Amino acid sequence: MASAASALIIESVVVYLLVLLAHSLRHRAGLGPFYALLGGLTAIMSWVTDAGIQVDVGSVTFMVGSTVFYTALLLGVFVVYVFDGPLPTRTAILTIAAVSVLTPVTAFVLHAQMAAISPTPALLVPMPSLRINTASVATTIADLLFLAIAWEFLGKPRLKMGTWPRVYLTLLGVLVLDVVLFSTGAFAGTPGYLSIMSGTLLNRLAISVIAGPILFVYVHWQNKSRGAVIENRPVLTILTEVTGMRAELGVAKQEIERRQKAEAALRASEDRFRAFFEQSIDAAFVGSPDGRIVDVNQAWLDLFGYSRDELSRFNIADAYVNPADRQNFLQKMREFGTVTDEVRLRKKNGDIFDCARTSITRHDTRGRVIAVQGIMRDVTARKQAERALRESEERYRTLFEHSLDAIALASPGGLLIEANQTYLDLFGYSQDDIGTLNVEQQYPDEETRTAFLEWMATHDSVVDQEVRLRRRDGTIMDCVRNVAVRRDAGGNVIGEQCVVRDVTRTKRAETELRDSEQRFRTLFEQSMDAIYVVDLDGSHIQANAAWLTLFGYTIDDLSQINIIDIYANPDDRKNLLKAIERAGVIEDEVRFKKKDGTEFDCERTVIARRNEQGTIVAFQGIMRDVTQRKRDHAELERLARFDVLTGILNRRSIMEKLEEWVLHVRRYKGHLSVAMLDIDHFKKVNDDYGHQTGDHVLANTAHVVQRGVRMTDFAGRYGGEEFLIVLPKTNASGAGLMAERTRASLQATPMHNAEGTPFHVTVSIGIAEWCDGEDMDSLVARADAALYRAKAAGRNRVDIAAPN
Repeated sequence: MASAASALIIESVVVYLLVLLAHSLRHRAGLGPFYALLGGLTAIMSWVTDAGIQVDVGSVTFMVGSTVFYTALLLGVFVVYVFDGPLPTRTAILTIAAVSVLTPVTAFVLHAQMAAISPTPALLVPMPSLRINTASVATTIADLLFLAIAWEFLGKPRLKMGTWPRVYLTLLGVLVLDVVLFSTGAFAGTPGYLSIMSGTLLNRLAISVIAGPILFVYVHWQNKSRGAVIENRPVLTILTEVTGMRAELGVAKQEIERRQKAEAALRASEDRFRAFFEQSIDAAFVGSPDGRIVDVNQAWLDLFGYSRDELSRFNIADAYVNPADRQNFLQKMREFGTVTDEVRLRKKNGDIFDCARTSITRHDTRGRVIAVQGIMRDVTARKQAERALRESEERYRTLFEHSLDAIALASPGGLLIEANQTYLDLFGYSQDDIGTLNVEQQYPDEETRTAFLEWMATHDSVVDQEVRLRRRDGTIMDCVRNVAVRRDAGGNVIGEQCVVRDVTRTKRAETELRDSEQRFRTLFEQSMDAIYVVDLDGSHIQANAAWLTLFGYTIDDLSQINIIDIYANPDDRKNLLKAIERAGVIEDEVRFKKKDGTEFDCERTVIARRNEQGTIVAFQGIMRDVTQRKRDHAELERLARFDVLTGILNRRSIMEKLEEWVLHVRRYKGHLSVAMLDIDHFKKVNDDYGHQTGDHVLANTAHVVQRGVRMTDFAGRYGGEEFLIVLPKTNASGAGLMAERTRASLQATPMHNAEGTPFHVTVSIGIAEWCDGEDMDSLVARADAALYRAKAAGRNRVDIAAPN
């Protein structure tokens, strides 16, 4: 049973896909293969039905095979009805009906032939059942009628039903209806009626599970790829199409006779139409209602880039850039029967063009649309020219209306014909003055007006002419104007167009600017400070005479140098660029070099000059040589810190150093010692040799002391002949060694009087080491006390003070 179900599923999928594949090829191969497949499936269904192969499963009887083929026929009719309309549906129904009738007839004939020639019956061809075949045909008609009714009803807007539930419910309904009608018509009254009906119903429901998704995918695929519109059909359209055959057959004979009489005239007319069709410069076409191309002329092929062999695979829907344009076109064709419009289409190579077209529908004798024919023309160039013209006119009008310049058009006699608002505002006119005012009233004197008219009599234009014109209120203004003569196609003057600009303020500003520039130039040239202007890369320098004198250059040298050449250190130029970008102005001191290489210190102020966008375009600066001032300042600072006579630190400076180190050892601990040095019997030196020799002794003593201490030690003149030595990071013992070394060195150093006679001096030294908690004054006092002990002990010796 499981293998039978699998075989049924596989068989169903294969057959349904064959039906849908044949239908999907209709745009390339037409519906012929589709109708042939429906006929073949009908024959197979009839044969399987007449064979009556049944499988009993409990109380349920399954009709093997017929369900697959019969539902495949319903599926085929359903899709051709939805996508292709009543006419192809009629053909499909007639195909199924014809094969349904011919198959049992053929079976009867074969059985009769076999009976006549052989006692053996035709076993491979089952004997047809009249009741089953009649029920099958009747059920088919009822199913198709139900299909149309259900599809229309489920498509009503108030139900708001989507495509998928509409498709599935229609298919499910027709399958259930078919079970009831066919089983009742074919098997009612037989013992297995209920069993067969149950089996067929189960079979159809199972088949619907398979057919439903396949149909759903196909409907959406076709609708998306071809842009098909699934719409409602009138309920009785199918039956109307079928029954209409009788009327067609009734008039066929008359139609044939009428055609025979008209054929000659028709052929002549067609020949004339064909000649016009083929030779037309415009692209002409004839197409089917579904978009397939039936016939085109060479101009159409050239326009779209196709060959005639490719037309069988082409559908006009593929050429639309916007699929909505295709739907709008079909809607208008249904409503009016003719459409004249412009649309954007796509050529074979993908190029898009604007197309102007006129299309009309062609109908048969019953009023049905059988073709669409029309003429197309590529209007891309024309549309582009029209757009360019519109844009040009809009730009001109916008320029005219919103121009800051006054623009006007006057007749050859001077009558104001047209003017923008700027012109009216400039001269004090209003819109009411246009057409009544003569522009010659604008001239303040007859001489100016006459000169202008004489010039225009021999010339067609005036360019950038400066002229004085008068406003309505009598005010005279300075103007610049351009005037051009306008002519018609025959060369006749039709007017003069002028553009006027009030330059009264501009001329006044120019005068003021010249005066301002002259004042600035005078200040620039006569300034005692060096002033310069340089561009961003430093290659173009403007400088006044003071700047040239300061750096030793001439005016001719400026074109040969770059501003970087005057920097002693080129990095200073880079630092300036970085700093001035942020601040906009710099005041600093920089070391420069003159043309001869001499370096000097310069005080300068530099500002950045920017354009309207705020970008730096140049630098402007003032310089002043401060070399001497810095030297004077350094000398003053030296005099304030050092003793003039000895050259070592004075008392205030040596005491500041001692204070710093006392604070240091208080915070960080460590050793600190001081030495107080005094020249023995210095008063006797002054008395014996004079104060000049005394000064010489003080200077030499300071020199020996400074030479005897370390780089980290400090020596200063404490007062008179006393010297104070500060010894950081030194204990009393180390200070004693230094003091003894200095004492010995001074004793061995000869001094000289004014006559050059040598003599010797000695010194006494007192040492004190800083104790915890001690201040600067206490430390010095202890060293001073040690000094006096050394003097009291005979001089020329070192004494170390005991700790507190």
